[in-house]
Amino acid sequence: MKTRIDYISSTFDYKGKKIQVYEFGKGDKLIFGFPGFSFPGIAFSYGFADIDPNSYKFLTFDLPGWGGWSENIFEDNSFDANKYVELALEIIEFYKNRDNLTLKGFLGYSFGTRLAIEANKLLDYKYKCVLVSPVILGGKYWSLDRKLLITLASRLKTKKIMKNIILKKFYKQVYPEIKGNYSDGLLDQITSMLIRSDGLIMIRSLDWLLNSSYEQIAQIKNMGNKFFIINSRDEYSGFKKQAMFMRRFLLGEKTAHLRGDHNQFLLKPKAGLYKKIIDFIYTD
Repeated sequence: MKTRIDYISSTFDYKGKKIQVYEFGKGDKLIFGFPGFSFPGIAFSYGFADIDPNSYKFLTFDLPGWGGWSENIFEDNSFDANKYVELALEIIEFYKNRDNLTLKGFLGYSFGTRLAIEANKLLDYKYKCVLVSPVILGGKYWSLDRKLLITLASRLKTKKIMKNIILKKFYKQVYPEIKGNYSDGLLDQITSMLIRSDGLIMIRSLDWLLNSSYEQIAQIKNMGNKFFIINSRDEYSGFKKQAMFMRRFLLGEKTAHLRGDHNQFLLKPKAGLYKKIIDFIYTD
């Protein structure tokens, strides 16, 4: 069974709501991570298992409304992606001041790649950004049928159906793949987190992402030295097309290809990959 690293779990108060935050490592150079659909922040943990905890600091959280322990921050289920970014920056500022940390960069996985870029944009693109299986131009590189399905589900508010789809996907695709490597306790914990998810918020977040165009993308053109693009060879074509576009658009970015499907980065991370991410972000 693979060893999971130690981490600190705490709650952060955001406008009266409790947000679940996870701290990995004991260094003073901060990397902030945005999880992907529909994983909680704790899912990043195995990637850091073989890295000296004194050499890095990684901070992440459970996206409110998704799988995890964070409380829902959206009033009347009125989803606004900007609130995720605002929340993340408040978390960063709090932990920077409390622990005397220096922010060095962002890591975004899947849905989280768009949030990572949005956060960096508000900080004038000062920081390096690692995008894993990027979903940046959802409206351009996703199939029409998938976009229409998500849009329809959002309009019809099929909350219960969405949650059932997430749980079914976990037990059919994810659980068999990781059962031998993950402890029963962690599997039970992730299952409990997914049960707590809000199906309507997840639907509306995907609706926002897959039906939007990234109007500010021109601002990062030719900023390749600030980006590291990673994707899996066997994942859905939409992810691969977006990764290819970002590589051509940025020019000069660092690149890595993984074997396996979309979940490979979290479930079975390639040995040394997270170390490469840390080295990339920490190198001036």
